[in-house]
Amino acid sequence: MRLSNINFTQPLCVKPSSFLLMLRVKFSKSPRMAARWMLLSLLFWLSTGFAVADLYPFESADEHAQFSRLTQEVRCLVCQNQSIADSNAGFAEDLRAEVYRLVRQHQTDQGIKAHLQHRYGAYVLFNPPLSRYTWVLWLAPIVLLLLGFAGVFWVVYRQSVGKI
Repeated sequence: MRLSNINFTQPLCVKPSSFLLMLRVKFSKSPRMAARWMLLSLLFWLSTGFAVADLYPFESADEHAQFSRLTQEVRCLVCQNQSIADSNAGFAEDLRAEVYRLVRQHQTDQGIKAHLQHRYGAYVLFNPPLSRYTWVLWLAPIVLLLLGFAGVFWVVYRQSVGKI
C-alpha cells in the first residue's frame, strides 16, 4: 500500500480478521518466511522483559520500601490525579529523583513530606496534614455528611408529622 493511496482524513481501521487473512495470503507461499517472522516476533516479545533496568539503586530493602511508599503518597502536580510513581511527566521524574536523593540521605518520611510540602505546597501530598489552611479539606466531608443526615431526618420527620 502506498502512502498516496491512504486517505488521512478517515481513521485507519483494520479488522483483526482481515489482518490475519492478509498475513495468511502473504505467507501462504512461503511457510519458512512465516516461521521466521513468528520466531523474530517471539524473540522480540520475550526480550522486552529484560529491558527493565533499576533506575534507582538502593542500599537496603528498607530504603526501597520507603521510596515506593513516598512516591505513591506524593501527587504529580502536572497530572494532578496521579502519584509520581505512576506519572510519566517530566516534573514527576524530577520529583522522583528528589525523593530518591532525600531517601538516600536517610531522612524520615515526615522530613521528606515536610520538605516537599514547604517547596510545593500542601497540594503535593495526597493526604495533606491538618493545618489552618487544610482544615476545610478535612472537615467538609464530615459537615456535608451530617447535613445530609439532618436533611433526610427533617424530610422523614415532616412526612410523619403530616400523616398524623
